Amino acid sequence: MEHYIKLNNMGRFFNVPCSVADDFLKNTDGNYIKVLLCVLSWGGGKFTDERIAQLTGLDRQTVSDALIYWNDKEVISLSEVKTFVGFAVSPEYEKKQALAKAAELSSAEKSRSESVAYTPAEIASRISSDPALKNFFDNVQNVLNRTLNYTEQRGFIYIYEYYGFSASSMLLIAEYCQKLGKSSISYIKTVAGSFFEQDIVSFSEIEKHIILLEARHKYENRIAAAFGITTKLTSAQKKHIDSWDGMGIPVDMAEYAYELCVDNTGKLSFNYINKILQNWHQSGITTLEQARQQSLSHTAERKGGSKSSFDVDEIDQFQKNFLLDQNEVKT
Repeated sequence: MEHYIKLNNMGRFFNVPCSVADDFLKNTDGNYIKVLLCVLSWGGGKFTDERIAQLTGLDRQTVSDALIYWNDKEVISLSEVKTFVGFAVSPEYEKKQALAKAAELSSAEKSRSESVAYTPAEIASRISSDPALKNFFDNVQNVLNRTLNYTEQRGFIYIYEYYGFSASSMLLIAEYCQKLGKSSISYIKTVAGSFFEQDIVSFSEIEKHIILLEARHKYENRIAAAFGITTKLTSAQKKHIDSWDGMGIPVDMAEYAYELCVDNTGKLSFNYINKILQNWHQSGITTLEQARQQSLSHTAERKGGSKSSFDVDEIDQFQKNFLLDQNEVKT
């Protein structure tokens, strides 16, 4: 007998990993399933095992055993904090699911998804049949401040199916691109593809990486402002700035190196500034005050004919050999 289920007027939905039905439903204790559904319906956070027991009608020992079971199966990540039980979908499990989902698509399906893919009617059907996807499209339009067209809907479904990203991960990527002012679907797909190629696929990995990228972008903007740069940074300039960020160079130190560069060369040169900053880093100089003191000391030492670890003569020679070349274009 066939059954048709209508999902209208059913209130809120929550996500359940497909593997729960595919791999665990048949042989897992029904009480354990009840505990998992209760946990997933909350969407993560901290709750007492007493509360779970109260809602499921189970004893605390069964609840505890169930949580440990699902943790061992890598469906949730369990941690105990005093009397609270904290849980969330395991990043390792989500990553495993994303990679498996992407691998399941045949070459033909990937090709289809990348080219024509779904028709508008198929997209509507695909969204309505997947609560997580429907919730994503309801929210992403608010994030992007526009109603998505067919091409954009198709693009997001491509990310969802081709890369295996969860709906919440896609929303995170869309929010990041919107903050950058680059919210076109082509750019969002490029970012998603870049994350996937770097093996950044779980929600927690994407969140951490975006935090890192935003901090790097902020550092780049502050350096550009300190150097008086109003045009777009070149890839070579960004590479220098990333290396300074990696060395932990404060912006005020970089600005002071810029001032020394202009005083000595009469122009902005990232190579010259980089040489100064590398010398400071190798000398263990980490603050602007230390850098200023070192510079004053070197000035006095040069007048006295002595030589120090901060080799200004070396930098001057570097300038003559490389930085005053008329073919250099602010790299």
